[in-house]
Amino acid sequence: MDEATSSVDMETDALIQQTIRTEFSDRTVLTIAHRLATVMDSDRVIVMSEGQVVEFAPPQQLINKKNGVFSSMVDDTGAKSARFLRMIADGSIDIFGNIKKSASTTPVSKPSTPAPLAAADEPVVDPFTDEHAVEDDAQ
Repeated sequence: MDEATSSVDMETDALIQQTIRTEFSDRTVLTIAHRLATVMDSDRVIVMSEGQVVEFAPPQQLINKKNGVFSSMVDDTGAKSARFLRMIADGSIDIFGNIKKSASTTPVSKPSTPAPLAAADEPVVDPFTDEHAVEDDAQ
């Protein structure tokens, strides 16, 4: 899929991503993406530069590669977004920010109010774009 969600709002993006994950769970999906969150829970990621494959491995492995291209791309999104992306890659949360059950038999319950990505005195940041959220004064 080539940028299947590139020109849609985040809510529609989430719906499309969920549909892809459920309806194609038993298929090989090749995703071309610029939003890193889109591929963070993939089995493997290919990082290309100038038409050449420069990295190929599971996202968690690529994120932990010191001086790696993919790791640098994650870090370049900003501290809060990078933390969010790393949590997706390590399996703590899904791409929608939902807490996943642990690998053990003890389920992890999702808090009723999601933990903020920013402290109370920090501006809220959209984890997918690392842009500051703007409140609509018209409401």
